[in-house]
Amino acid sequence: LMNNRGYSEKFAETQAIKDFDTILCDGLETEGNFLYDILNDQKLNLGYLWYSTREEGSQQKAFICHLFISEEYRGNGFGKSTLNLFEQQVGELNINLVGLHVWASNNVARSLYKSCGYQEKSILMDKKLS
Repeated sequence: LMNNRGYSEKFAETQAIKDFDTILCDGLETEGNFLYDILNDQKLNLGYLWYSTREEGSQQKAFICHLFISEEYRGNGFGKSTLNLFEQQVGELNINLVGLHVWASNNVARSLYKSCGYQEKSILMDKKLS
């Protein structure tokens, strides 16, 4: 929020807490939301995946709220393998549409998603006037 929306650190933190409290109103028990730790073979925590499910039109959709791989583990295929496992899991739930939001400045994430077959559907643009 600070980098992409120009928010101050204090406002970004306040907004993030407000967003989480609204979206995850019942914490980890919030219906339709799923949060997973990403572990390697040695059970070392590499990051996490949070997604939600919802109806969109006549079909069920999964929405990746946040995929996070710790910086020291990035570039080792953990993001791709996590997305593959996630897609298998939601496929077993008869969900065949997945969405997500990624900031334009997050080139690493955009590259990951594109390499896994995700397509950009819209571009939001801003211009700061002096």
